[in-house]
Amino acid sequence: MGAGIRLAVLCACLTITSLSSLAASVYWSDNTGGTFNDVSNWSGGILPGTSDFAIFDLGSTYNVNFVAFPSNNQKLLIRNDNVSFDLGGYTYTLTAADYPQASLTVGEVTGDVG
Repeated sequence: MGAGIRLAVLCACLTITSLSSLAASVYWSDNTGGTFNDVSNWSGGILPGTSDFAIFDLGSTYNVNFVAFPSNNQKLLIRNDNVSFDLGGYTYTLTAADYPQASLTVGEVTGDVG
């Protein structure tokens, strides 16, 4: 295999690895509140995973309850919601220590009222 082909294969592998490690943005979808671990409260019916961003941006006021240990998330964004978390004795951990921004962001951009 020539040097050019090896370099192209290496670049393709690095690109695939980089894309697969990107965090997904998972949005809370129930403006009346509910249970964090209930997939029906999240867009697409998917709970935010360990490499994902959990985003609250409905322009509503509500409570989010924890009835089990949630998966850790990389980042929690509260944009335009007044949301209260009732942890119910459980621990919710954010892990974006290696991310360039803080793990918890409230009112992300000018005009947000989180």
